[in-house]
Amino acid sequence: MHDICDLQIEYSLISRGIELEILPTARKLGIAVTAYGVLSRGLISGHWQKEAADAATSAR
Repeated sequence: MHDICDLQIEYSLISRGIELEILPTARKLGIAVTAYGVLSRGLISGHWQKEAADAATSAR
């Protein structure tokens, strides 16, 4: 068994759900966080829709 040394997780302007518990816990345990999806869900391309983001957030 190996220790967890890095967590790869979505984190962007729209997906910020990790801020309350995951990021503080990772920091406390010394686990690095590799964020992906910084430009996810079409935010810059104009394809972003608030309804889709709300649905994704409420499904979690």
